[in-house]
Amino acid sequence: MNQAPADTGHERPYIGASIVDGVPRADKRETWRAEIYVPRSGAEMAHRDRGSVCIRGPNRFALDEAEDDLEQFKRAAQESGGDAAKQVRALASRLKTSFERQKHIESGHALGQP
Repeated sequence: MNQAPADTGHERPYIGASIVDGVPRADKRETWRAEIYVPRSGAEMAHRDRGSVCIRGPNRFALDEAEDDLEQFKRAAQESGGDAAKQVRALASRLKTSFERQKHIESGHALGQP
């Protein structure tokens, strides 16, 4: 399991980011997904690190799509104004919804076909 590097206390938009293997598919196709570690939202407590949270993108059948997701995650974290977790989580949700919608369209179900 991947571990996020320890936060040293100074605020960074993200702590780590990479492309990882996606969830195995029943049809054995390879998948990849973007994964980014951002500081956990909320106030710091005395003598205690807030820690980080891992946010993952949708499974992608093409590596370049996962790489594009990762760049979008990094940009969202950098432009977040201090709440990277919220912004990146919202982006991940939009990407996953878009991926599921596209999968539904490609299957023919969205066109009302039997």
